[in-house]
Amino acid sequence: MNFPFFTFGGLFYRADKYTYGGWRIQKFLWTNRCRLLDPWHIRRASGSFDACKHRLEDFFKDWELPAPPKKAVVFLRGYFQTPFVFSAFEKNLSADYEIVHFSCPLTRQKPDEIVKGLSEYLAARPDIREINFVATGIGAELLRIALSKDDSLTKRLGRSVFIAAPSDGYKVFEKRKDNRFLRFLFGACFDLLVPSQDGKAIPPMSGDFAQIYGGRESERGFCPFLKGDNDGWIRVDEAQTPNAKESYFAADEWHYSVLRDKKTVDLACHFIRNGRLGSGRRIRKDPTITNLWDG
Repeated sequence: MNFPFFTFGGLFYRADKYTYGGWRIQKFLWTNRCRLLDPWHIRRASGSFDACKHRLEDFFKDWELPAPPKKAVVFLRGYFQTPFVFSAFEKNLSADYEIVHFSCPLTRQKPDEIVKGLSEYLAARPDIREINFVATGIGAELLRIALSKDDSLTKRLGRSVFIAAPSDGYKVFEKRKDNRFLRFLFGACFDLLVPSQDGKAIPPMSGDFAQIYGGRESERGFCPFLKGDNDGWIRVDEAQTPNAKESYFAADEWHYSVLRDKKTVDLACHFIRNGRLGSGRRIRKDPTITNLWDG
C-alpha cells in the first residue's frame, strides 16, 4: 500500500521521466522503480512506470482534474536547488500555462545523459504546442545544449528567461578545475561549471530569450575575490549571454536572492507572456555604459 508522503522533488537519486498537469513520474537511478508525485511534490504512488502512469490517469479521472493548457513553462534549476525556488513563478503563470518541473541528479548524471533525458521527457508530451523555459544556474547551459541537439524541441520553443545563469561557466572555478573535492562535490556535471578555453563549449541560445542577473553595481561586487561587479558567484559580464533580446540588472541582489526578488518574478513572467521584460522598467542594456528605460 502506498501512503502519501512529502518529498523534496528529487535531487540526487531520481530523474523525471513523464509529466502531465504538474504531476511527475520519477525513476530511481539504479532500479526500474518509479514514483508518482503530485504538483505539491507529495508521493502518491510507487512501483513500475506503467503502474504509476495508470495511477496518474486514475487520479485525473477520480478527482475530475481538468486537462492542462497546451502551452507549458519548463523550470530548470541549478545545483542543490529544489522545485520550491520557482514557487512564485508558478503562482504567476499557472492560470495560462502548464507548469513543468524537470528534476535530474546533476551530481550523478553526465550532461549528455541529462540532455537526452530532457528531450525524451518533453517528447513524451506531443500535445504541448509551445514550450517556454525559465532556467537558473547550470540549467541554462543544459538547455542550450539540448536545443542544439533536438530539432523537434526547437520547433516548439516559445520564450526563455535565464536568471542568475552563466554564459560559459563560472570564473570562480577556472583555477580550481582540478580540485578533487570540488569534482566530488559537484559530480558529473562539474566541467560545465568551468569556463571553456575558447568560449565556445556551450552552443548559442536559440529563439527569443531574456536574461536577469544580480550584482552590487560597484567595482567589488558581493565577492571581493572576483574582479568586477558580481553576484557572489557570477561576474556581471559572465552572466550576459550573447543574442539576448533583453536584459535586466537586479541591483543589490546576490546570486541566491535574485530568484526570490518580486521584480524578477514579474519581469520574467511578463517576458514569457509578451516577449518583453516589461514597460516602464529599468532595463540594463550595457552595464559598462548606462542604464536605459524600457519604453
